[in-house]
Amino acid sequence: MNFVLHAFPKRQMRIVNPKVQKPFISLIAMAVLVSIAAILPVLQVPGLLEDMKIAQNPLEDNQATLNGRCKTRLVLVYCDISIQYEAPGSRTRLTTHRTMSLLSFGRFESSGVVRHAKDSSLVTTTIGIENIYNRIFSQVVWIGLFLGIVVIGLRNLARNRRLTKIARSGQAVDVEPVVLTLTKSLAGAAYYGGTLNGKSIKYTIGGGAVGQAFCLSDDESTVLAVKVIQTGALMMLDDQLSMLDFTDAERSALRYAASQA
Repeated sequence: MNFVLHAFPKRQMRIVNPKVQKPFISLIAMAVLVSIAAILPVLQVPGLLEDMKIAQNPLEDNQATLNGRCKTRLVLVYCDISIQYEAPGSRTRLTTHRTMSLLSFGRFESSGVVRHAKDSSLVTTTIGIENIYNRIFSQVVWIGLFLGIVVIGLRNLARNRRLTKIARSGQAVDVEPVVLTLTKSLAGAAYYGGTLNGKSIKYTIGGGAVGQAFCLSDDESTVLAVKVIQTGALMMLDDQLSMLDFTDAERSALRYAASQA
């Protein structure tokens, strides 16, 4: 990778095409994520609180019946179950619905019905009782994940705004090249890491843009970026090297260096 860094121009450069995402698209995406983070507790917490109350004084109900199942996708488990049980003090059959989602490395083969020993109107499944702490942890993880993506999005918006402002001004800026390596992909985003002047740096970008980057490896896990010294912002260079005012000779030198990396 040193070939590429040495081949990079040693001069100030102008940002001619920052290729940043339009702000309103990012804002809409973040609004959706915030809505999901807000809806999750509304859907999950009431049933969780009720199950916690039942767990304090549980009584197995062998007369009740269950319909539904739990589906597992990797570590995500989603259960959608209907419980038919006798109403307290009568022979009338009632039906209640239970849904829950949680993270688990195991499978749930079967479940029973549990009622509160002193308040028989409170009914749930043994799966719900046995996984209360797992369900709490899962909700915290999901909400934290969505809000974390929103925070990253806000940082990217601020970075893009600064880069767009510089590009419109035509100002030449100091840029420093850096090689970034893919560390993980999660929730439609690609996370990169690298080292610049002995300091660790991180960069996050929407997964759809990865294939358009100036890649230094066949598997697209290593890419070339630059740090704009005046703002501290990172820019992942595109495969056409059109974001900065490279000359044809400079583009050719970088492509040759990349082929030797």
